[in-house]
Amino acid sequence: MNIINFFYKNKSNIVLTILFIVIINILLKSGILDDFIWRSPELFRDYKEGIGWLKLNYLGFDVFQDNSKFLWEFDYGPIFLLLPFNLKLEIFYLNYFPYIIIALLLFSITFLINPKNRIEHIVLFLSIFNPSTLLLIERMNFDIFIFLITIFIIFNRVYFINWISIFFLSFVKFYPAILGINIILENKNRK
Repeated sequence: MNIINFFYKNKSNIVLTILFIVIINILLKSGILDDFIWRSPELFRDYKEGIGWLKLNYLGFDVFQDNSKFLWEFDYGPIFLLLPFNLKLEIFYLNYFPYIIIALLLFSITFLINPKNRIEHIVLFLSIFNPSTLLLIERMNFDIFIFLITIFIIFNRVYFINWISIFFLSFVKFYPAILGINIILENKNRK
């Protein structure tokens, strides 16, 4: 019953999110983005680079020692290589997961802003359809995952999971370590 109430109360946000998902997918598949951002030769290039490193690690290459043989240097922490990977997961990672992440990103932005009037709708539109966000989505940069995990940490009350998430992000990229302030500032009277 709670799910039905959630959909009923938030139907305008859900419709708006679906509309944004459709528009973003059209923009990604067309050449319209070339006029607004510096487009990479392939869609989700930063993300595919990370999946490529997972694949090389899975195939037995030492990505830290052998990186002079490859086109790009490995720019994540070693904990990144602990993510599950096999050839079946590669199909999921490359074909489905980016679109799931885009939908989660648009869903979270829409529900965080929760527009009620015209100005809030304009802010929502500008926050999604600005060149930096479009570039972030087109490249599927790791910052999307940092944003989504940060949103998860904000709304999650299982502090142990929050700590694990913060440590994981900090060991993959260094700058999310600032989220560790959350450990100091969290509610000491929690159950």
